[in-house]
Amino acid sequence: MPSILTQSQIDHYFREGFLHVPQVYTPASIDRIRELMAQALKDGTWESAPYANEGVTTDVFRTMPELIELMFTERYVQVFKDLFGEKMVVLPEPAIHRNRFYFWHKDSSFLDEQGEKFHWNDDFNAIMAAMYFQDNDDVYGGGITVAPGSHKDKEDQHHKVAHMNMLQRAFLKLQKMLGISFYDKLENHPKLTRVPSKKGDIVLLDIRIDHKGSTPKAKREDYDKFAYFNIVTDNMKYCNDLNRCLRARPSGYYSNYLKHDKELPEALVQKGKELGFALDF
Repeated sequence: MPSILTQSQIDHYFREGFLHVPQVYTPASIDRIRELMAQALKDGTWESAPYANEGVTTDVFRTMPELIELMFTERYVQVFKDLFGEKMVVLPEPAIHRNRFYFWHKDSSFLDEQGEKFHWNDDFNAIMAAMYFQDNDDVYGGGITVAPGSHKDKEDQHHKVAHMNMLQRAFLKLQKMLGISFYDKLENHPKLTRVPSKKGDIVLLDIRIDHKGSTPKAKREDYDKFAYFNIVTDNMKYCNDLNRCLRARPSGYYSNYLKHDKELPEALVQKGKELGFALDF
């Protein structure tokens, strides 16, 4: 398949730590995915997953196998081949997220929390590929906001917050009141970018970049925010380390589901062979 990305886009990703890629999917494909989500919520498929709550459902390629053909398209895979070459590897996250608007974080913080350093090596490349099944609306959110270039900042503060004692939390609260906390620095980042993604686009994030869900100004009762994420690397070198650390995470999704399931559905494995990309899970 012809290249999707230009050299300018590739340079932007490595320089800024993110890339907005428009029209990877057709609006009809996204509408069909949203139909599947609505049906899953209605008929109990969402809740029937090995791990599920109102904000996430897992094992989606078994509970909703049509998603394999809808998500893993030739055009989607070509984006990563343009960045990383034919040896690119997908670590598929078998989960769909619903109405989650996370505050500032790095997707790599769990690695810092576990005392790992490999993700700061010069030869480490890993994308968190975000697919949002709606526009990043000015009022209702639905996408992401990033701090460009922050993937090069090796001082990760986010993972420390959960382990702060009362005195440290009080000091962080005082910093927030004074507008001098590290969160405030991100809110006032000189290149702060609210990615103007539309349904059918994808957003590529270096897993070390600081970002947050685009904050909604109002809640829309008749329309859910859905999102799906994959990690994509440039070769197998760090995949075992990433998978080991993902399965060691303590939250419910990882501890109650992911660490117990080490096989992908055969249909997804076959899709990888069809489109010529490696899978590691």
